[in-house]
Amino acid sequence: NELNFLDVNIHKQIIAKISDFIKILDDHFKKKNKQLVSEQEVAVKDRYYLLKYICDQLKLRNLEEFQEFLNKLLRWGDFIQEIKQEKSIYSNNYIGALVKFWIKWLKCLELKSFFYGYTVRTKKKNRYISLVISALDPREISVPILTKCYSSVHLSGTVTAEVYKNLMGFEKSGKEYTHAEMETPFSINQYSAFITWGVTSQYKYRDEKMYKKFIT
Repeated sequence: NELNFLDVNIHKQIIAKISDFIKILDDHFKKKNKQLVSEQEVAVKDRYYLLKYICDQLKLRNLEEFQEFLNKLLRWGDFIQEIKQEKSIYSNNYIGALVKFWIKWLKCLELKSFFYGYTVRTKKKNRYISLVISALDPREISVPILTKCYSSVHLSGTVTAEVYKNLMGFEKSGKEYTHAEMETPFSINQYSAFITWGVTSQYKYRDEKMYKKFIT
């Protein structure tokens, strides 16, 4: 059913639901934050359990009702953005970003090619915890994009053209492709290798302290 978002009562109901939703997530993150070690990425053991917990807290009977709830929030977020743009107010649609994450959670729920997990990071002495959905198979992301592209150019300095072709799923895109392997323009005499203790480019160690080590 189409909702009249200009109706004050509906507006208040949606804001109240969003507040409840965010509080549920905030409480869950605070609990998880105490259980997890910093600089850690841990898989979500039961993807359905967290959804059931959220549904129970929101008094939703099943995942179908949760999907309807998300769709309603998405439409409301778009409606608010349209009003802001009409008034020349431009801002990020945070509600839309939050909702799209959970829509993706539902969409990829049964797919083993996606990793569901918690990530804990420490930045400037503050701990941050987040939920992540990561594609383990890059073709999940690349093939839909390649299918819609008229043409594209790819460069890889890590793997061979043949390996890259398979990783990105060129054949599944239904498009013709060709490749060329280029020789390096640099002489081996120009290569410099440095081995330094206590320095790493690993993502989980990238902070202000590590960047200072790079410089010094």
